[in-house]
Order: sequence, then C-alpha cells, then structure tokens
Amino acid sequence: MDEEILQDFLVEAGELYENLNEQLVELERDPHNTDLLNAIFRGFHTIKGGAGFIGVTPLVELCHRAENLFDKIRNGEREYAGGNVDVVLQAYDVIGRMIQALQAGERELEAADARLLAELDAAVKGEMSSSVEMDAPVEVVTAPAIKLTLPEGVDPDGEISDEEFEALLNQRDMLAKSAQVTAPTTAPESPFVAGLDPDGEITDEEFEAMLAGLQSGKSAQEAALDAAKAVGVLVDSPPAPPVTAPPVVTEPVKSAPVPAAKPTNKTAVVAKASEEAESTVRVDTKRLDEIMNLVGELVLVRNRLLNLRTLLQNEEVSAVVANLDHVTMDLQASVMKTRMQPVKKVFSRFPRVVRDLARKLGKEIELELEGEDTDLDKNLVEALADPLVHLVRNAVDHGVEDPQTRESQGKPRVGKLILSAQQEGDHILLTITDDGKGMNADVLRQKAVEKGLIDEMTAAQLDDKAAFELILLPGFSTKTEISDVSGRGVGMDVVKSTINKLNGSIDIHSVLGEGTIFNIRVPLTLAILPTLMVGVGEFNYAIPLTAVQEIFDYDPIQSNRIDGRMMVRLRSRSIPLYFMRDWLSSHTSHEPLDHAKVVIVNIGTVMVGLIVDQVRGQEEVVIKPLGAKLQGVQGYAGATITGDGRIALILDLPGMMNRF
Repeated sequence: MDEEILQDFLVEAGELYENLNEQLVELERDPHNTDLLNAIFRGFHTIKGGAGFIGVTPLVELCHRAENLFDKIRNGEREYAGGNVDVVLQAYDVIGRMIQALQAGERELEAADARLLAELDAAVKGEMSSSVEMDAPVEVVTAPAIKLTLPEGVDPDGEISDEEFEALLNQRDMLAKSAQVTAPTTAPESPFVAGLDPDGEITDEEFEAMLAGLQSGKSAQEAALDAAKAVGVLVDSPPAPPVTAPPVVTEPVKSAPVPAAKPTNKTAVVAKASEEAESTVRVDTKRLDEIMNLVGELVLVRNRLLNLRTLLQNEEVSAVVANLDHVTMDLQASVMKTRMQPVKKVFSRFPRVVRDLARKLGKEIELELEGEDTDLDKNLVEALADPLVHLVRNAVDHGVEDPQTRESQGKPRVGKLILSAQQEGDHILLTITDDGKGMNADVLRQKAVEKGLIDEMTAAQLDDKAAFELILLPGFSTKTEISDVSGRGVGMDVVKSTINKLNGSIDIHSVLGEGTIFNIRVPLTLAILPTLMVGVGEFNYAIPLTAVQEIFDYDPIQSNRIDGRMMVRLRSRSIPLYFMRDWLSSHTSHEPLDHAKVVIVNIGTVMVGLIVDQVRGQEEVVIKPLGAKLQGVQGYAGATITGDGRIALILDLPGMMNRF
C-alpha cells in the first residue's frame, strides 16, 4: 500500500475514532438523537471507505457491520440499548486496536473475532444470536467477482475525490446485494450517470441526497436523479433507459453519462474546496521540534541583547533591540501554536472510561467536559493522559457514591463528574470535580499511620489540607481489598510524580459529604521555561516559575527551630526553611546575608521556603541537557545561558529536596 496515502488515512481515522468515543457514550444517554446517529454512521462509513481504498479488509469488514447496524438504528428499525450497545463498543475497541496496529507498522491485520462479527450480524437482524433467517438479506462484505469501472469521462489515471470513492463503494455494495440475494431484471446504473458531473467532484450535499435515496429503496439511477434535482444540478431530465443485466455480474458495468444542466457556481464551489484543501500541509513533528529549538536559541540571544542594551545606553541600539524583542516574541508564539493541540485529544477518552467503570461498579455518573478547545503543547497532551485517567478513575471509584446511598442522603441518583481545562496566563488549569462523598481527613491520617507512611505525631500536626495530600503518597490506599480498579496505592503516586516532572503542581480541596476538587496546573509548553533567577553565593540558579508561590524578606526573628529544623509561620501554617547556600555553595555558614530572601515554593504537595542571597527577577530560559558527567545528579534539571551570558543551573526541586 502507498505509505503516504496510508498516513493520510491514519490521521483521518484517528480523528474519527476519537470523535466516535465520545459520540457513542453520549448516544447511550440520548439514543434518539438524530444528529448523533448520523455522525456515528458517517464515522464508521468513512473509516470503512478509507480502509477499503488501502486494502485493509479486516477493518472494512468490521466497520461495514457497524455501519449496517447504525443504518438500522437511525431508521428506527433497531434500538441503541442493551446488547446492541455492548457489541458496538466491542467493535469500536477492536477498530481502535486495528488502527493502532497500522500506526505501529503492521500491514497484515488479523480478522476480527468471528463471534464479534456474528453478534453484529445478529444485532442487525434484531436478534443477539448467530442464527440467520432464510429470508433475511445476506450481508456481503467482500465481492471479489464484482468489478467496478469509473464512469466514462473520468480519467482512470487521475485522482478521484473522496465523495466519488464513497459513491463507488455504495455502487459495489448495491451490485453485490443484487448478485447474492436476487437477480434483478435491470442492473443499477452507476451513481455518477444521472445528472452529476462525471468530470468534476460531487458535493457533500449531492452525496447525502443520493445516499438517502438508495436507503429508501430507490435504484441508483433514481437516487442520482433525485440528488441532482435536490441540489439544482438537474432541473428536469428523464431517467436513462434501464440496462439489462445478467443474473450474476462478473464484468464491469459501463455507464454513459447523461447530459445535465450545470449550475453557474459549480466551478467556483469546486475551486474553493481545492483552495481550502491546499491551505494545510502535514509536517513531521521532529521538524517542528527543530524549529522550536532554534527559536529557543533566538530567545537566549534576545535576552543577551536586552542586557547589553541597558549597558550601552544607545538610543538606536535600544530601538533595534526593542524591535527584535517584539519580533522574537511573535515568532515564539507562532511556533508554539504549531505545536499546540486541543486538550480534547485527551478528554475524548474519558466518556468511555467513566461509562465502563461506573457500569462495573454499579454506579450512575454523568460526565461533563468543559474547555475541550483549550490548546496545550503536544508533549504535555501526551504526558497528561495517564495522570488524568488515574484521577478520573479515583473519582468514580472513591468519590461518587452508588445510587442507593446518594438517594438516602438526599442527593440525585446520578452523580456528576466535571473535567475542565482553561488557560491562566502561561499555564493551563485542569480541574476534576465530583459531587461525591468527599474525603475524611481523620480517616486519611489514620490510614497513613496504619500503613507506616507517617508516625502518629506527624499525623496529629497535619491540617486537613495536608491530610488530603496524603493520598498522593506511594502505597497509600483507603481500600481494604485489592481489585483490578484500586487498592494497590500506586495510581495517585503516578499522578504526583508525573505532574512534578512537568513542572506542574496539584492542589486538592474536599468537603465531607459534598465532593472533591483536584486542581492541576502545568505550563503551556516545556520547550521554553519561565523561571525565577536567584543568586546563591557567586552563582545563578533558575527555579521553575510554576513552583514559586511568593517571596518575602528573610527575618531570623520570625523563624523558629522545631525538632532541629528551621520553620517560619505563614498564615497559620508552619513552613520548613532551607538555606540554599548549605547545599549549592562552597560557603558553609548558616547565616545568610542581610538582604536574603525567602522563596516559598510548592514541591509536589509540600510547601517549603528556600532562603537565597538574591532574587534577580523572572527570565524565560531554554533547558539544555547537562553533560555526561553530570547526568543523574539529583537536584538539577539542566542548564541555560542567562541574559548576561553566564551559565545558570536549572533546579529540579523534587530531586533537590531528596538531598536535604
């Protein structure tokens, strides 16, 4: 198969597959939604058409059966409920695995399980069994004896449009049914011959009108005529005389195009469609990464020039540097946008996750998705998938109660789970909210002590907010029995470690009996990192700005030593203090300079104060990997070049805390 065509198919099939995930779950809640039914039918139909074009027969067979079932459902002959829902979702999962196999490089796919195909056939016939009624039409997936040719007037060596290809597939299915079920006295004409331009493209409106005619039982000739009249291509043209066909079609069906009046704006519509198709281009993500790296280097040069402008005090130089600064910012923003993807790419999987897990646990949960169009760096979109899955599963399993419990507490039977995303400056805020039972801080403290994660004295000193954060510790779980859903105490630890690696933070709010909110903040991109530049001794260090909460002057009088550790009281909360010079500088004195500052940072779920000699200000930096000899040293995420041309190490706060 042509590799370029295959990649185009995989891109389109991947998008359709993601859309189907959400649509199928939504349809279960609203089974008579005509728009959803039509969208799902078109999704399976389009994937089938593309798979047939590249010769992936197993995928064609499966999509064909799913398409047949939804054709029955949208025509009111079947219901999307019970066993029909289960078999469709099973088929959807297998389709996903086939697409993933093609993406992984496999070119010979195994056919879907025969039992699944039989259940789909039974669902089409209205019976969930493998028996076939004698008078029922036989479903034909492949018809090797049937050959198709393009209508006269269409260049066989040129390209055909997607609409023409789909129409050919419909022609094939129609001919196959005619040959296998009954031998008609007349063979259906090609869909292109009746009033539709054989030398141009047919529009979506024409194709939908023609398809509707075929499904109502009309011949292809009649359906094409109706379609042409419906869209104004043909005003009044009699149908072409029928062509006698043999009982079994083994030769190409040749069709002569019927002259038809063409609208004056047809050419303009086709030209506009071509122009829109050529306005986009598929670019390898590696090339985008290279461009982003070059923009990062440009940012470093810009920072250096901004620093020199202050030293030179020259108006002309200042004007040029200011212009360069403006252009660099615009270029950086534009390149970042090319790497952005909507967070919907992650969100689209959760309707199915919630649906399956709630059904398994005997719960009723409604999922709401907000801010799906919020854009995020593609690397972050991929990295956030696992943490969000763990949080959503945790909310379904631990948060939302079963319907009977909710009713006894005066709550609606159906629990609500909200997954939202929104941009806040140069960060993205992801929120997972449930209206479940909330968390009991006392129970969490007790469980942490029982599992040996903390001692009783530490547990007693934890406020409720700190107690909520205990669920992020490795090995913590409130379940007494281990199941395939929860109980091992590893899921939430994955959330914490992943968010830390992304230079993000997680915040937990909960009210007993009312619900829980998880707030996750991550930067828009990992390519260019906003930092707070600080001075410790004679060196500069960069602290990721996402972790910085506030800064204030260090006052030894306001600090106290508790259990051998320096602490400061900040709004009724005791914050541990760490002297950065003890670890980062050759100086060993514990006494900081008179102008020392305290930088309050969030490290995972812990808030600490870092005492530094100077705070030099904010600066965007590009992370450069450390040399081979420094690889693996805890506390350093990389290095960068500051605006004054010096090298600054970027601090890895979680790794640094392991060294204290």
